[in-house]
Amino acid sequence: MATLALFASDGHGAGSLRWIVASATAAEAQGATSGLTLDEKDQAAAVRDDKLIILLNFQNVRDGLEHSPDSTAVVVATSAQYAKAYLAKPEYKQIKQTTVYPVFIQSMDEYRNANFAGMKRLGTITFERTDSGVLISDNKLMLH
Repeated sequence: MATLALFASDGHGAGSLRWIVASATAAEAQGATSGLTLDEKDQAAAVRDDKLIILLNFQNVRDGLEHSPDSTAVVVATSAQYAKAYLAKPEYKQIKQTTVYPVFIQSMDEYRNANFAGMKRLGTITFERTDSGVLISDNKLMLH
């Protein structure tokens, strides 16, 4: 796996950082790296064309990612745990595929609502629901 350093150009993003164990099924393919816990305000999900789209804002944990020995694996593990969690919800039980968009939303208003004009997309990771669990079917992360 590639080691990657991410640098905050605006000096923001020192949010609370908590490590948890990622879902075993999806994370096993990535070496069982632990994922991060993101605030509910840093998550969004919607169904589009029979596919679940999940947006995960990593801005508040960006400093922790910068110091992680394998940032790519952490982003993949975090995306996997949220893909599995969302697909386990009753309202998404018919959904077979989800695409996770890991992003940095660098600016917020005074109510902590995202300003999407300042969003930096890190790529996409697609997951499929199979008999074996939720597995990665495509990984197009573009972390620099």
